[in-house]
Amino acid sequence: FITQVNVEGGDEVYKGTVVAQVADPDKFEADILVSEMDIFQVKMRGEATVQIDAMSSLSLPATVTHISPTATITSGVVNYTVKVELESLEALTQEWQQARQEAMQDIASGELPEHLKQAIEEGQITQEQAEEMMKQMQQWEGGQQGQVLTALPEDFQLREGLTVTVSVIVDERSDVLLVPNGAIISQGGQSYVQVVSPDEVTEERLIQTGISNWQYTEVTEGLTEGEKVVVPQGTAVTTSATQRPPRGMIPGMGGHP
Repeated sequence: FITQVNVEGGDEVYKGTVVAQVADPDKFEADILVSEMDIFQVKMRGEATVQIDAMSSLSLPATVTHISPTATITSGVVNYTVKVELESLEALTQEWQQARQEAMQDIASGELPEHLKQAIEEGQITQEQAEEMMKQMQQWEGGQQGQVLTALPEDFQLREGLTVTVSVIVDERSDVLLVPNGAIISQGGQSYVQVVSPDEVTEERLIQTGISNWQYTEVTEGLTEGEKVVVPQGTAVTTSATQRPPRGMIPGMGGHP
């Protein structure tokens, strides 16, 4: 659709004059600023997520399409402009509908999907666990993202100028041990946590860390699943392993599609 007209009827138009601006309603980009400390972790065609501030439940996948070679310096702070392109809502909806249809076909057949059969053969899950997964699939709605997409009005459309929060994913892990970032104490280039023993005695312990995001940090050595660590305000939390891949993310500084 046309977003701007720069001439009127009867105007004389010269070579190179921009007569009008046309926007593709299914294609949006967001520009963000990434600090000099993080810019080398950002890669072209890298994965990102874009959260619409006005709709906090809606998070859209995006791809890094441009990394500025020149810096933007403000008050001595060095940042680089990174552009990400959002995947269209129409494409996301089609992908979700296809995934749901395939899931329903597996359920209707009464047989376990091939990936579950393989998991049983490899000893990753039991037959009972696979059957429980099939029961859960019967109530499957595509997760939070699927629920959000189906709840959107048919005429819903992203608009230029919306404020968004962009996270660029630079790494990810699976089956790792996580602790809250607030539990980690940094001293002399090393990381420690306060571990609470079963008899409520607290000891400081050296740990080795991996990737982190805004909330959690991966612990590669020094802790075992189930141990309790102290976080600010004296609260103890239990460490836990996760099968969902924690992602190392670089938050973008603002952005508008």
